Amino acid sequence: MKMHKYSLNMVLFALCCFPSPCDGAGGGSGLRRVPAKTGIECEVQLAVGQTMEGEGPPQEILHCNLDEPDDRGYILYEIKGLDEDEFQRIKNKVTSGGRHRYEFPGATRSKGKPAHVNLFGESSATSQSIIVPKPNSGKPQAIEKGYGRGGENGKGHRSLYKLQGISTVLAVRVVALDSSTSCSPNNCRAHTFGGYDDVGVLDDMNMKSQISACSYGKLKFVEPEQNPAYPDVVGGVVTVALNQTVVGISHGTVLGWLRTQTPLFAGPLDAYDHVMYFMPPGVDFGGAAAFGYVPGRETWYLDSYSLATGVQLHELGHNLGLGHAGEDGAAYGDGSCYMGYGGGDVKMCYNAAKNFYLGWYAEFHKEFNPLEQSSNVFHLVGLSDYDEALASSDMSKYTIVLRIETFEDESLYLTYNRQEKMNIDVKEFQNKVTVVRANGRQQSWIEAGLGPGQRYSRSIVNGSGLSL
Repeated sequence: MKMHKYSLNMVLFALCCFPSPCDGAGGGSGLRRVPAKTGIECEVQLAVGQTMEGEGPPQEILHCNLDEPDDRGYILYEIKGLDEDEFQRIKNKVTSGGRHRYEFPGATRSKGKPAHVNLFGESSATSQSIIVPKPNSGKPQAIEKGYGRGGENGKGHRSLYKLQGISTVLAVRVVALDSSTSCSPNNCRAHTFGGYDDVGVLDDMNMKSQISACSYGKLKFVEPEQNPAYPDVVGGVVTVALNQTVVGISHGTVLGWLRTQTPLFAGPLDAYDHVMYFMPPGVDFGGAAAFGYVPGRETWYLDSYSLATGVQLHELGHNLGLGHAGEDGAAYGDGSCYMGYGGGDVKMCYNAAKNFYLGWYAEFHKEFNPLEQSSNVFHLVGLSDYDEALASSDMSKYTIVLRIETFEDESLYLTYNRQEKMNIDVKEFQNKVTVVRANGRQQSWIEAGLGPGQRYSRSIVNGSGLSL
């Protein structure tokens, strides 16, 4: 293996209860409340929470999203009572893309509870939930009802996400009765979309600039254009007033309230490709720093993490369908990828497996099948070398992402993790070839970071008896 400034050559050989929306949570939203039925039908999405400092396993919650507020004023419920197999079945389905509706026969509804302190310590808040009965006589706990809004029989709603093009992003700050989002409208704007903050400091590294840098402008997150009908939206930021107390209340409950209140200040949420909710201090996140739907359009943040570029691009990565990036059994352990623990304002991007799925450097993707080729040589370069490769008279010699067939569910993905430009703050495996194992965009695991003279090997299945 020979490494120099511009490339790395590799040879591969094939060998108590809180105030409910009924007590004013609807806030005069004007939305019609519909009575709940014996069986509850709704669009289901997976919300994934990033734990603080990347410690512990990620939180995974299935949300039941109603089309309109029910007779209790709720538009969102956490789904509880599913056995593990049923949870995994629904999770795999709803994260495969598109919109998915389910009916939960015999499900009952329960109110949430705020966080409180008792003799045994402090308990976390719970959100309103639907309780699914235990399986009975082989009957399913959930019945898939086909496409949700925006599917084949939908109502013309936007698709859940797009990987290339221009996506509008709305940032929502919140003023509740007992707490408000810490950042001012201008600071929220500057540290998300760029510009000068309240003390005159220019923020030139932010969510907007970094996603554009990582994708070479192929995906742009931008502020929506000013709409005279909604003057409260200024530079992509809107302040939403909640006639509720939020301290000690579950993030899921507050999300439901915001989903009904935000349209009063910003218009229909479907007008935006992504909505980021910067929740006030005191909202109970159950130990998480932020949540995002996988895939989806909404992300929501604990106040102290709202403006961290790495956290924003981690959660927005979930919206794009990306799973976590792990190492050594730790789901967030990969320090070479925002889908690991991205941390604060750091310039880095995504790992080889995620980049192969995102397709931003598709001209320089290569694939290797060890049963079709006994060996091959690939000239691996970093994503920061994209412009140089694009300008080359022989583009075929450059490889930014290499996918290796393993004949298992997971493939291997390789790139040269050059610490430069938009990747200057990458936390791990700097200037090394990273070997990542993954099934497409799902949870990935870094296998190795190779420097000069180092090797990685593994056996190839499919009865070939070969090793790589």
